[in-house]
Amino acid sequence: VPSFVGLARLEITPRNDFRLSRLLSTTDVRHSFQLRSLPGRPLVANDAGQVAFIGSLDGLTTALLLYDNGRFTLLAAGGAPGPTSGSVVQDFSGLAINNRGQVLARITARANSGVLLASREGSTYLAVDGEAAAGVEGLGGFNLTPYSLNDNGDAVLFGSFRLQSSTQNRNGLFRLAAGGVPQRLVTSGDEFPGLGAANVSSSEFGIDRDGVVYFVAASGPTRALYRQERFLAPTRLIGA
Repeated sequence: VPSFVGLARLEITPRNDFRLSRLLSTTDVRHSFQLRSLPGRPLVANDAGQVAFIGSLDGLTTALLLYDNGRFTLLAAGGAPGPTSGSVVQDFSGLAINNRGQVLARITARANSGVLLASREGSTYLAVDGEAAAGVEGLGGFNLTPYSLNDNGDAVLFGSFRLQSSTQNRNGLFRLAAGGVPQRLVTSGDEFPGLGAANVSSSEFGIDRDGVVYFVAASGPTRALYRQERFLAPTRLIGA
């Protein structure tokens, strides 16, 4: 017989010194972490003594936290769902806090990033990379300062955008009234009193309790500080 086909039972027994131990599982839920510092990350405080900061949870992920009267509150953490379907939060940067304990943060997510407004009562995304707003599209690259949020929940952000039906990228300041859609205030290249055409600073701006926005614009080495109330033309305060 040159060949034949048969069936046989084979048992494989692992050696005694090899054991399988579960390390992690999708069913595991951790209820406590060791909080670790992240040097160089922003930290902001309000008049009530509340402090918002970015920390590390056991070195596994970053988190946005609020410290108040000896208690830490987790506002958001990496690994949570991001601003769009299928996106996952990866990191946080740029913080602002108001006297109501609301915290504004720039989040980096796999897929679309954005700007998060968080508090003990919950969180919401005020702006998302790639979205459209009044007269503009392709919003993104948002930046904020410690003065980007007032006690009414109004915010001011620096971001890039394109005018509708245009392929040219621009940048400027946007105002969000208590969670409304972004409204463009000023754009780099606009004409400013005392400066002419100038660029808007991406890191020197803020909003006061009445919703008035203050910002710095520069044309070469010449700089000036401006005040803009609602959507009126900006007025120069100092400089130039």
